[in-house]
Amino acid sequence: MIEDKELKALISLLEDPSEDVFMVVNDKLKSMGTLIIPQLEHAWENTLNLFYQDRIENLIQDIQFSELTFELKNWTEKGSHDLLLGSFLVSKYKYPTLDFETTRRQVDSLISDVLEIYDERFTPLEKIKVINHIVFDVHRFSRNDTHFYAINNSYLNKVLETKKGNSLTLAIVYLLIAQALKLPVYGVNLPKNFILAFMDERCEDERFKDDVLFYINPFNRGAVLGKREIDHFLIHQQLPSKLEYYAPCKVAVIIYRLFLSLVFSYEQKGQKTDVKAIGQLSEIIKAHL
Repeated sequence: MIEDKELKALISLLEDPSEDVFMVVNDKLKSMGTLIIPQLEHAWENTLNLFYQDRIENLIQDIQFSELTFELKNWTEKGSHDLLLGSFLVSKYKYPTLDFETTRRQVDSLISDVLEIYDERFTPLEKIKVINHIVFDVHRFSRNDTHFYAINNSYLNKVLETKKGNSLTLAIVYLLIAQALKLPVYGVNLPKNFILAFMDERCEDERFKDDVLFYINPFNRGAVLGKREIDHFLIHQQLPSKLEYYAPCKVAVIIYRLFLSLVFSYEQKGQKTDVKAIGQLSEIIKAHL
């Protein structure tokens, strides 16, 4: 690792007016990764040069984005099975200093509350009623109708904090609880909504839908649905009746859709830089679908 004095000298060169010098120094610092961010922040705090501050801010953002790209690739290469970690990585785009253990504890708190009144002997419907009670009655999670396209609706950490989300993030919260209880509940990639399927038994192959006992709609306080309701929804939305709209989907599909939701929200805000960056991240997931 580069010595502290040398690092400080290198950081100070970010102020150099020469574009050639800046490019070399910027690339060198960027290659050092997140470990130098505290020193960069210290340099930012101890200068009044707005030009220098701007360059430091951009470098920090570049380093954090590179780190997130690496972590996301690592998540996909390891099978992309961990829903909590995948959702957390999406949140790190806007909240790069977010702590994973803090997010885990928030989810664990919900799970703990469910377990206090949960019994393995309950029927599938009774188990769902318990989750519904804790999520929607006790913790008061609800859909964000007031700000339906709000960017934070797609960031799990903010949904856990505000108890407001969209159909996808509310389903993720619900699914994380169901997974902890080892229930055979899976996401269903239904357009214009996102629902869950309670399977008769664990089904590794998402092509099968015949083993679905019932569907759950977290966007409507965990309402239980049958296949007929899905049929009617597709007809009403003028959508084709595809197998994927009824069957369990992979975790990677959920995270990919979460990125697409963010792209849409940022487009609504006209934030083109964010749209481009999140598009790049989504391509990492898309390549593994």
